[in-house]
Amino acid sequence: MTHRPSPALIALVVVLLLAASGTSYAAGRAQAGDALVKKGSLSGNRLKPDTVTGRQVKESTLTKVPRSALADRVARVPRVPLPLDPAWAGAPNANNSPYYGVDALGWVHLEGAVTRVESAGSVIAALPVGARPTASLYLAVYTSAGGALTPGAIQIGPDGRIIYANGGNGLISLESITFRAAAG
Repeated sequence: MTHRPSPALIALVVVLLLAASGTSYAAGRAQAGDALVKKGSLSGNRLKPDTVTGRQVKESTLTKVPRSALADRVARVPRVPLPLDPAWAGAPNANNSPYYGVDALGWVHLEGAVTRVESAGSVIAALPVGARPTASLYLAVYTSAGGALTPGAIQIGPDGRIIYANGGNGLISLESITFRAAAG
């Protein structure tokens, strides 16, 4: 006795074959990602991180970051040469000559480095009125002794005098010294 497949089974097999062949046909005709996506059609949240380089961005289309607008209103701190005592000079191998500046909010910023050129004299410089602290400041600085960096200190008085207190006898860095100027 031979068993014949029912018409329902034959229809099911035909449908499965068609479905399987249609999927493989579609998979064979699929296009790679770049061909599917129209240029300029993706928003930033649809991109993988670090996939867009600076070369692909037209700078003129970028808008200002909201908080960066504040930077446009902040004035640059004027750099005024520090009036050094004759016993002191700008350090010859330093990146910056000694300067000071007072910003719009009344903060004094020192930068650069100095070195002693005469053995006498502990007063490095004198800051003018408007760039002096309200009280004496005793500040840690980097100094050098024999080429090695060593901790040192300077004192800045309300009279504006910057005084070498201790540390190496070579270069004295004034970088990163910031203090509030006396109201004046």
